[in-house]
Amino acid sequence: AYSGQTNIPRTVLNMSSGAAQRPVDGWAAYCASKAALNSLSETAQKEQDLRNSGVRIRALAPGVVDTAMQAHIRTAEVGRFSEQAKFAGYHAEGQLQTPEAVAERIVEWLQRPSQDNENVVLRLL
Repeated sequence: AYSGQTNIPRTVLNMSSGAAQRPVDGWAAYCASKAALNSLSETAQKEQDLRNSGVRIRALAPGVVDTAMQAHIRTAEVGRFSEQAKFAGYHAEGQLQTPEAVAERIVEWLQRPSQDNENVVLRLL
């Protein structure tokens, strides 16, 4: 019933990561799973387009956000994670976005109408 209501705007938003686009030592599973999520999103969008469903599917990489994951990687041993100093620097220099600021930007983005030729995989930087 609901799936037949094509005049209702619908968006599926998957949370991706910049790590989907580049290798990060110590993060093999994370990088691979985010890359797979991007591919899933692109494939699902193609399927929705072929059905003219009007469903918008996106994978959004929010950038570097001050989360528990960030706190954990800042304490990683350099021998196990070569980019530890880089991520510690982001925190020390105040370059991490707050989750609340990211959420506000996501809500703003969700309220925009879909753009023609908009990429499925987006970066929120």
